[in-house]
Amino acid sequence: MLEQLMPEAGTLQNMPAGSARRGLGRNGDWVRRRVRFAVASALYFAIFVSCSAQSYSASKSTAPAAVSFFLDGPVTPAEIGALTSLNRGYFSEANLKVHIVEGTMHGQATARVASTPRAIGVANVFDFLKARAAGQRLIAFASASARSPIVFYARRDSHVKSIADFAEKVVAYDAGHPTSIVFDALLARNGFSKSKIREVAGQRTVSALIERKIDILPGRIGEESRLLDQMGQPFDQINPDAFGLHLSGSVYFTHEDTLKHEPDIVRHFLWAVIRGWDTAYQKNTEDLQAISAALQIADFDAIRLLLDRLRPLLRPSGTRFAELDSNKLNTALSILVQQRLINNVPRLAEAINFDVTKEVYRSDPRRPLAN
Repeated sequence: MLEQLMPEAGTLQNMPAGSARRGLGRNGDWVRRRVRFAVASALYFAIFVSCSAQSYSASKSTAPAAVSFFLDGPVTPAEIGALTSLNRGYFSEANLKVHIVEGTMHGQATARVASTPRAIGVANVFDFLKARAAGQRLIAFASASARSPIVFYARRDSHVKSIADFAEKVVAYDAGHPTSIVFDALLARNGFSKSKIREVAGQRTVSALIERKIDILPGRIGEESRLLDQMGQPFDQINPDAFGLHLSGSVYFTHEDTLKHEPDIVRHFLWAVIRGWDTAYQKNTEDLQAISAALQIADFDAIRLLLDRLRPLLRPSGTRFAELDSNKLNTALSILVQQRLINNVPRLAEAINFDVTKEVYRSDPRRPLAN
């Protein structure tokens, strides 16, 4: 750098003496100042590079942030993205050490995240909103399933094809559970009286449907259907979407303080989960083996079919994976109010953060699920 800024030695020597003296007289101070500036610039640049290298080295050597990922029950196909990310080491690449914690009772994930630092949870949108209404300082930052996976299964010989066919049927109904909230909302949306239906608690199982203890089984797309297929039970499926009820499914959420003070943890977690889903949909043998072990589904073809059935829930037409839909969130909140399941109505503007997903896609927009 200094050699480029200073005149070559031969230049002054080959100039006429008078010219050299005039140049030194008029411009000597300028040349000296230029040289001093060049030296200072070179020293500053060297210090800057040294500090930058040290800073980069320190950031790379920093211990991974330990993150607890709380589920609201046992591991389900809804966690395939996180499971694949864990198996592939994507969380590690994001400098996170993620520990998946299964739940043992309904509503556990929200309570655990509310009391655990550096925690992220996943839960049905109704459970999240109820927790927020109860005063828990939780904030949803992404959608785990943009459309609700809740559907209603019926034996084919029961001839249940529409809401009108629910009359005189027995339905598995556990008050307060998301499946029951959706069931009540579906009846209300279609003007159907509950007095025509008999509800029984504690029978929300495939075996209860096959044994004719119930006629209608609330379940999730791709889950009960797989078991019914395995058992050779023909069935029909009533999807609320087809009858005018459009709802969000599950949301990823964290504590307000975690998002405020350590936003990179949340962004990096979501980035890794999206990457995990992208990889899972390539359906490589290695990933299918990991999914098979985690979900205890031995049949790889069943896993492939499951992924195909989940895709419309993860990324409905016109959306990107993990994007939150404010209209569907408002619908879910309205349903909780109508069914008198919450006393204090939370403000969605304070309970939802739309920026995390935008920032993740802005930083890495090349996503198969995103396009």
